[in-house]
Amino acid sequence: MSQTVSSDKSISHLVQSFFKKERIELAISVYAGFYLLVYGSAKLMKGQFIFEGEMLERPVGELSGFELTWVFFGHSVYYAYIIGITQIIGAVLLFPRKTRLLGVFILIPILVNIVLVDVFYKIPHGATVNAIFFLLCLLTIIWMNRENLLTIFKMLLLEVTDSLSIKTLGISLLIIIPGFAILQLMNMLLNYLLKYVL
Repeated sequence: MSQTVSSDKSISHLVQSFFKKERIELAISVYAGFYLLVYGSAKLMKGQFIFEGEMLERPVGELSGFELTWVFFGHSVYYAYIIGITQIIGAVLLFPRKTRLLGVFILIPILVNIVLVDVFYKIPHGATVNAIFFLLCLLTIIWMNRENLLTIFKMLLLEVTDSLSIKTLGISLLIIIPGFAILQLMNMLLNYLLKYVL
């Protein structure tokens, strides 16, 4: 009887130690990191956004959402390279514990964009489900680190203790209006200069 209780406790202890938060997070990170590394590398090796053959012969109105998206994103090889490199960097950062959240925050905007394009342009079902699943993996990592992130956000958020007075509003406007005008002039100048470069 005591041997049965002892073996039950050891099995329970083994299960509990196996399913520790850190191990689950590591498994999710390695899984998502591996596949995102593969997808990022495919973009660098021209395994994605390749369009050729009869697709180039057809009028734009005859292309499916998937074909149109593929041609659009494949038009610039540099765009594919930037997305691929960013995916690779984010994926590599998922592996070490210290850089994991940085990797997550690099990858989330990319995956949200991929999911939206996949859904609204009717990309094949398998690719869409994969993108959604990888996004859920990243969101799970954030959820598992929510306490640390909440502490950081609390430190970053400034508590507003001053009430808005007429004087404060006036000073703010004296800074905002000229600042806005200067930034608008800088934007116009940059547009003018880059017109001759790009």
